[in-house]
Amino acid sequence: MLVGLDYKNNELIFFSGNVFKTCVLNLFELDLNTPNTFTKYLKIKLFNYDINNLFF
Repeated sequence: MLVGLDYKNNELIFFSGNVFKTCVLNLFELDLNTPNTFTKYLKIKLFNYDINNLFF
């Protein structure tokens, strides 16, 4: 499980795993018309699967 800390609210952010307490999508600039914008999000969200390469 990969977690972060939101310093503004002093709360944990769960990036990976099955805990969906916080939505992390708004932390990334995602564009449905540009699949490569999802690379960073997917690498963090799927951290526990140890994914090294993503291709679209």
